[in-house]
Amino acid sequence: MIVFTLIITFLSGSTGVIPVDAPNQRTRFERIWDAQHGLPDIHLMHVYVNELGYVVVEDSSRHQFWFNGSRFFQYADSTLDVPPLENPVTFSDSLFRDRSTFLDIAIDPEGSAWGITDHHELYQVYDGRFSNSTPTIPNIVIEHVSSLFNNYAFPKDKLTLASSEREIDIEFASLSFINPSKNDYRYRLFGHDTKWHEGSALNRATYRFKKPGEYTFKVMGSNAMGDWNVRGATLTISVEPYFYETELFTALIILFLLMNVCIVGYLVLGATKREEDRKNDLNRLEGSFERVDLISLIRSCVTDLKKEGVLGSTLVEFRANSGSMPLHLNRRVMINVLKGLIKATNDLNQETSIRMQLIEEHSVCTLKIKTYGESLSQGELNVIHDQQVDKKEDLHSETIRSVLAIIPSIQQHNATLVVHSIPGKGTTWSLVLKKGRYHLLRPAGDDEIAYS
Repeated sequence: MIVFTLIITFLSGSTGVIPVDAPNQRTRFERIWDAQHGLPDIHLMHVYVNELGYVVVEDSSRHQFWFNGSRFFQYADSTLDVPPLENPVTFSDSLFRDRSTFLDIAIDPEGSAWGITDHHELYQVYDGRFSNSTPTIPNIVIEHVSSLFNNYAFPKDKLTLASSEREIDIEFASLSFINPSKNDYRYRLFGHDTKWHEGSALNRATYRFKKPGEYTFKVMGSNAMGDWNVRGATLTISVEPYFYETELFTALIILFLLMNVCIVGYLVLGATKREEDRKNDLNRLEGSFERVDLISLIRSCVTDLKKEGVLGSTLVEFRANSGSMPLHLNRRVMINVLKGLIKATNDLNQETSIRMQLIEEHSVCTLKIKTYGESLSQGELNVIHDQQVDKKEDLHSETIRSVLAIIPSIQQHNATLVVHSIPGKGTTWSLVLKKGRYHLLRPAGDDEIAYS
């Protein structure tokens, strides 16, 4: 039987040929490691095959170097890169039987003999006499799982990766040393791969996980003769999620969306209820309101005040920019408002003229009542704005009391009273009335009294 094997050494380019007297075609003799020339500080002393199937050599300091058929490495240490020899070396049976040239010899399950010479060199010898007739199934081992941050040597049944370890390299080996370059592999990551990776002589697989979860990696291998270990090696890999991939994060997002739905629903229902309340208030108010021509109403009030003698000799000038201005008003209440403003203006500066101007704009009608001469003090303006009578007697107390008396009626009509007073130039009262049905309902936050 002719069997080809892989030759590895630390001394690149050195073949180390030993003279051969009577070569045997059934025997191959290969130098695997020349410690004397490659690594002079390492003196190999012992060789054996461990329970996993690795060929293990020890130096004089009891350091172990494991060989998997393609490379040496120290357990849980960095791999020793060893370039291969190109020319195998044969030897005669008589040389192998002379055990005095070997410090230690071990036989692996496939029938290869491994020997350390007194020059601290490691040789592999294959001879049919050491093998049995039963095919030897190679042991399959997952050697390393490495990520960007960690290196896991000989992982057990289950390996847990952090959320940041999403890309890994898996290294495995078929522990058959008779022509190991012919070893073949078949592997698959369940939960990721849809089919097996077949016919690969490369003992490395790279995976990138797109999502967390539990995966199962299985690898099978064969020796150079095509004998497969179908049981292979299996490793369960659990990839932890990022926070945004957890169920807690999903629950928080759902809770956030539900809260938003509830808030939007609350706002919509609140707006609907407020609109219904506005309509109910409008219907309630419209029972006491009617469509009244504001121009005719103002003229009627001026006439009544003159008949009652309130205006005396005061000259009242009234102008409007429209022939009629119909509004929804409570006639009786609005008469009180108009009379109150005219009376307050007359009290402020008696025996003078009062100018009244009614201006109709897009959505409002503004009645301006102006008198010349006397003006209101800042304290009096504050009293009107705050709607509270000062305890002390004001200079124009009658005027102030007349204005305060009509403010509730102004509020009832959802109107606005603006007071503009300039010392020495007089005071102007501006009553702003909104047009349309909804002017009866005041939006929240509107201020009925303004002054300057």
